[in-house]
Amino acid sequence: MVLSSFVKLNQLVVTGKRVTTWTTIAGSFTTRKVAKLHCKTPELSTSKEVEWPCQVYEHTDRESTPYDLILGVDLLTQLKMVLDFEKRTLRWGDNEVEMKERGVVTDTDALQLLYKTSQESTVSKAAEERQAKNT
Repeated sequence: MVLSSFVKLNQLVVTGKRVTTWTTIAGSFTTRKVAKLHCKTPELSTSKEVEWPCQVYEHTDRESTPYDLILGVDLLTQLKMVLDFEKRTLRWGDNEVEMKERGVVTDTDALQLLYKTSQESTVSKAAEERQAKNT
């Protein structure tokens, strides 16, 4: 499930009258739309992009919504992601990251750092490849 503020109009693929109610520890959510979501996980891969149909939660007040995105077991299974709660890590292929403390993704400075880190690795890799070609 994805919060509507993260969905572009051209991503909506189904709009219907079918109402689905989801229950989580934070409460119940109702959805009526599905969007084909395109996203990346730069901490785990700077090149992989995920495309997945997601239920759209049409709540407009992001501040009072406990989730921006809920990843279902169906998606995690398809991507072969491994959640290791003993080590507190998320693994996708050969890449592994530590699970974040609740609230860290709402911290703008933390988000900027995550983005910068993911971009630096791409820039560094490209520079190293250019250097290797020149030697």
